[in-house]
Amino acid sequence: MALLGEEDRAILEERFSQEMDREVELLFFSRGSYHQQEVIEFPAEMAGEDQDLIPQACGISYQLYREVAALSPRLTLTLQDLDTPAGLQAALDLGLDPLMLPAMAFRAESMAGRSRFLGIPVGYEFATLIENVIDLSRNASNLSSETRVALAALNQPAQIRVFVTPTCSFCPSAVRMAHQMAMFSPHITADIIEANEFQELAERFYVYGVPKIIVNEKVEFEGAVPEKVFLSKVLAATN
Repeated sequence: MALLGEEDRAILEERFSQEMDREVELLFFSRGSYHQQEVIEFPAEMAGEDQDLIPQACGISYQLYREVAALSPRLTLTLQDLDTPAGLQAALDLGLDPLMLPAMAFRAESMAGRSRFLGIPVGYEFATLIENVIDLSRNASNLSSETRVALAALNQPAQIRVFVTPTCSFCPSAVRMAHQMAMFSPHITADIIEANEFQELAERFYVYGVPKIIVNEKVEFEGAVPEKVFLSKVLAATN
């Protein structure tokens, strides 16, 4: 069963053709045969961290990423099996928790830091995935010159966790902000986390509303805040 409809594929193929300039690689992390799970239905969302749901979530995510990657020769998908030494090493090199599945990491020449998505990219976050791919391919962002100057001076690591849900219309702006900061600074890691799928982690950080952003487990805030405010929180967490 295809997850993308014909109209959606045609729209995305045209966008990629017109807007992608450089290659972007999606590194998909799975385990064993998880990614080979047959997709019977495309759920609006999957709740919980039940181990029985992880193979299905990996199967859905992998198929979705495959369908997206097939729409452009400049977009590739690489499977990293955590049950192999190479796949596990790739996860460790990126600082990924092997238990946090499904997971995908962006790789491109324009990515100075790290940007990852944990969970199934559905709803508003699917649109954000597409925009992030195009940003990387074009090496373009909307960050102001003031933000770029501040990030260029950053010399301490900043892990930005952005908790989202598929139906949150305010989440994409926070996701794009974190992703673009990771594009610019080698010290920034942006983790986009689907809160419904990682409830234990969401409870640990008291996620009662989204987007919920936590930087270095020191500074936290909610909502689609202006770029200047977002930057100030990141800088405060690195001091």
